[in-house]
Amino acid sequence: MGRKSLSILALLAILLVACYVALQRDEKPARVEREALFPGLAGQLAGVRALEVRRPGQPEVRVQRDGSGWVMPAKADYPVRAQPVAEVLRALHEARKVEAKTDNPALFGRLGLSEDGAVEMQATRLSLERDDAAPLVLLVGKPARQGKGQLVRVPGETQVWLIDRDIELPQTELAWLDRRVAAVPFASIRRLDVRQAQAGRLTLLRETKEQANFRVEQLTADKKLPSESAANAIPALFANLEFADAAPLQQLTFTKPAVLSFSLETFSGGQLSGRVHAQGDQYWLVEDSRANLADGEWPGHSDWAYRLEPYQYQTLATTLQGLLGKS
Repeated sequence: MGRKSLSILALLAILLVACYVALQRDEKPARVEREALFPGLAGQLAGVRALEVRRPGQPEVRVQRDGSGWVMPAKADYPVRAQPVAEVLRALHEARKVEAKTDNPALFGRLGLSEDGAVEMQATRLSLERDDAAPLVLLVGKPARQGKGQLVRVPGETQVWLIDRDIELPQTELAWLDRRVAAVPFASIRRLDVRQAQAGRLTLLRETKEQANFRVEQLTADKKLPSESAANAIPALFANLEFADAAPLQQLTFTKPAVLSFSLETFSGGQLSGRVHAQGDQYWLVEDSRANLADGEWPGHSDWAYRLEPYQYQTLATTLQGLLGKS
């Protein structure tokens, strides 16, 4: 074959390669649209009026819409945190089917999607009640072994699906509730006065916001705190106080006087007073009065009592001797 023929063949080969590359660039992969888990939820989240969660071996939890928020009927309509409700609804609304798994009922227990049997084999049952449509019910099983996703099944159907969203649900009834009692910024607290029947009075105060630490009014000149910030933990309790449990006041009967009372003042003129009652080995905080507090600084309700964790009560009940340390 002559040199001219070889040149022509090489040129043809180059042209073929160039055409192939051009075709590959122009060819776009077809986009596969995954099927929505609940197509009927599209644009309908505002119509969801209640959500029920039934975990194996636990009482059913129900939250329902109340105006612009959510409440728990079993807890005398106490407010529920908006975030977990919004996250569950968004996950269900956005969930897409990734892969069809087994349809063999004998395998449901391994996947946490059985409706009976041992607790660890059973699914969590999630129900949405809607204004103008039938409830949506989903059995939620184990998370995907790798990456993001959840194994789910619709009751009455045998097909198990892997979806592309995690269905994250609070583990307990308490975890659904808005547990905030106080959220008074530490920097805004001017004075905290605590009186105890057996241990006397402890008054903590600052003259200006710029003062980093509280001083103790009852501290005499011959005494000194272990550190300048030793008393700060007591007023700091009110910056992020969450209850361990809550109950309407009308459901509780305190047979003895309060073991502790307190009053708090802010630099902006806010005032708060309350007391703590002992009920067996539990301590319950009750609001007496409040005035001029900024929005959100006291999410607690005056007609409810709030059970404190032991460490919360112990902090609030700190005495002068406790601050000084036992000699």
